[in-house]
Amino acid sequence: MICPYIPPPPTIQQQLGALQQHFPTGQGTVCDHDLGLHWQGELQPTVFSRTYLVGIQYKREQFPHTFVYAPDLNQLAGGERIPHTFSQKSDETEICLFWPGKNKGEIPEWNRDMLLATSIVPWATLWLYYFEHWLASGEWHGGGYHDNELRFDQLVERGGRHERYHP
Repeated sequence: MICPYIPPPPTIQQQLGALQQHFPTGQGTVCDHDLGLHWQGELQPTVFSRTYLVGIQYKREQFPHTFVYAPDLNQLAGGERIPHTFSQKSDETEICLFWPGKNKGEIPEWNRDMLLATSIVPWATLWLYYFEHWLASGEWHGGGYHDNELRFDQLVERGGRHERYHP
């Protein structure tokens, strides 16, 4: 019996290289002794949309964290609680892009075999599209579920469990 070859997950350098290839105007650095990266780039969901400065912080063996640095989403939302966010501050908003799927039998929507450039960045662009629609309509059409009172680390500590959906 021949065992299929399963390639290892992308290295931090490969992740950064893919980000630079797909988004050449973005800026990224490797950090934490080659175990993590920080990347920033501008995203525009549609040709009629504003441009957003978005950042990704990623450490190997952990889920990536995605932030919108500018413009101030809290200000754009008029102080309203923004759906699918982990935190809302004047200088950054951490947005929720995927379910970590830590419950038994659940498959996470993102895993370390995926490239940030072809998963997290497009998902962030889509999140921004739905954010703009939410600003105009007051309704979130991005799907998913989220408890705005939880931070990302708290959600993962609970094993991805959400009290409203997994009592």
